[in-house]
Parts: sequence; C-alpha cells; structure tokens
Amino acid sequence: MSGMLSGKPELEGVRVLSYTVGELGLGLGVVAAYDDPNGYLHSFRKDPRLVIENPHAKKDDPALILALDGQKVVGRLGLFAGELLYEGQNIRVYWLSEFAMEESYRATGVGGMILLRLLALRMPLLACGAPSAELEKLYDRVGFVRLGPLGRFVRFHDTEVAARHFVGNRVLARGLSRIANLALATFYSMKSRVRNHALTYRPIQAFDNSIGTLFASEDRNHCVRDPLMLNWVLKHNPAQAFLIYDGATLLGYCVLKTMKFGGGGSRNLPEMNMGTLLDYYVADSSRKVLSDLLRFCVNRFEGESLDICEFQVCDEKLSNLCKEFGFTKVGGYRIFFKPGLGMTSHGARDWFLTLGTADAILMGS
Repeated sequence: MSGMLSGKPELEGVRVLSYTVGELGLGLGVVAAYDDPNGYLHSFRKDPRLVIENPHAKKDDPALILALDGQKVVGRLGLFAGELLYEGQNIRVYWLSEFAMEESYRATGVGGMILLRLLALRMPLLACGAPSAELEKLYDRVGFVRLGPLGRFVRFHDTEVAARHFVGNRVLARGLSRIANLALATFYSMKSRVRNHALTYRPIQAFDNSIGTLFASEDRNHCVRDPLMLNWVLKHNPAQAFLIYDGATLLGYCVLKTMKFGGGGSRNLPEMNMGTLLDYYVADSSRKVLSDLLRFCVNRFEGESLDICEFQVCDEKLSNLCKEFGFTKVGGYRIFFKPGLGMTSHGARDWFLTLGTADAILMGS
C-alpha cells in the first residue's frame, strides 16, 4: 500500500512522536532541541499556556504529534480536548489543530503515520479549516464526515488591501481604493438595516453560569460552551464578549474577535486587519434577532481600524441576511467529524455550527 496512509515513509530517519498535556506542561524545553524552519511550533512557543490551561484537558491527553526527520520538524498536528453534546449525551472530543506537513514530505507516508497515531486514540474527532484536496480525501478515507461547510461572507471597510493584493503597487492601490471605498459606502448604505434597539448587548470580561441556561433546550449536536471553556478562549484571544438581552431576558451571547495578518501564513491572506464573529448563540433564532445581531457586529467593526470583517456561518437564515446586507461570499471553512468507537454520524442537519466549532475558535493573533 502506498501514499500517505501507508505508514511507510520513503525517507529513512523519519519518526513520529506524541506529547501529552502533562509533558508539555514541563516547559518549552521539551521541544526546544528541535529545528523548526517552518514555524510549526510557533503557536505553542508563543503561548504554551493555551495548551496547558485548557479546562477540559487531562494530563494524559495527547496535545501534540510531531513528524521528525532527525531533529527537524517536518509535520505537526495539535489536539485540544473538549466536550461535545452528541445525540443527547455529553462526550469528550479532540479538536484537531494546525495539521501541517512540509511540502517535500507530502508524497511520503509521514502524514499517514500522524493520522494513524491519531486514529489509535479511538476518540471522537473534530477538524475545522481549509484542508488541501489531498487531505480532504484522506479525511474521507479514514471515516471523517463533512459538517457544513461554513459560508464565508466578507464586507470591506477599506478596499486598499484587496487592491494592493491584485495590482501590487501601493500608491496605485491607494488611489484605486479611494474610489472603490466611496462606491462601497453608497452600496452598503442602500443595504443597511435599522437595528432593533429593544435588544441590548452588554460587554463582559468573563462568562458566568448563566450561559448554561441558554443551551438548556438545544437538542442539536454542538460543542459544549460553558464558562470554563469560553473564559479560556477569552484569556488567550483579542476578543470581546457580549451578553444579548431582550429586556431583562438573557437571549444569547456573541464573541467578536479582531485579527492582524502579516501576509502569507496557513490561510495565505494578504497583510490586513480583520474582524470576525467568532462565536454566538441565541435562543431565539428568528430573522429579527439574527438581523439585529448582524447589524450590531457591523456597527462595532465600523468603529475600528479594520480592512474587512468576516462572518463564517452555517445557519441558512444568517447566510441569507449576510447576502441582503451586501456581503460577498468567498468560500469558507469546512468542518469534519470522526465518530468515536461505536458511534455513528447523521450529517450536518443535526448540528449547530459556528466559527467557534473546533480549533477555529483559537485561530488568528
């Protein structure tokens, strides 16, 4: 058997090692000796507490799988433990994070060795992102089921970043963007909606147990959002959280995040500042409430120095509202689920999905 699943790398000396949360908790010295020319360990070295302080992790949970050629890191896969409400029961799940492989090693069996190490856990798995066609086929072969995809809807606040990407010349891009910005401002004003000011968005520094009441009647499969998990996310992200009230009634919450991209990276984005609706939930998902949520997010982002704002959504009503607001649809992340031992999957119709599903809630910087 050949290819990524063969488990037989064509290059001698390549090996796969796993590290648990407890081992990584000993400090950066655990992986300090490795040569990392591709920056595969950058996120861990930047903030190791993100792994160690995961409230749902146990010390013996796997957290990092590395492919090494000698002392050189040629591939990596991170894992975060979480909870999933699946078919009415709370179960543990591992989120896949940053599955990356050096280009020259992709035709070998190294990727398969990493996945085989992962599958040996026999745990439910979630993956979210924009995998290559090869990796997506590999997910399918080992039993992952596609959920979603999330539709990515983009609204430009400053078109210079797009113009610079296409024309290359900063001076020319700046001139073109001034014209385009005026045209877009007129277009967006025609698409604007009046907010329902009966809804109140209260900024918070941390979530409390009241958040649990929101999901009391939610019977779709979903990643469990509790104060521990959401506050862990807020601690390690440049994000703003809001509770949504209809009068005195808690209706939902939303988490908005701003991200700065320096060009390139795993998402291959140009240099830009971007705002995104990272996560949300509303007990009343009526068109009126979702429209107000979208308008609130747009208003918040308009007050910041952003180039674009991005909404990745699976909900059909929210997707339609993004179109009505004049957003442009440009692809989107895919979410994949691998049932654990003895489990089955019934497809995306039984799921509540947001950008906050799986490791997407931790992306960006």
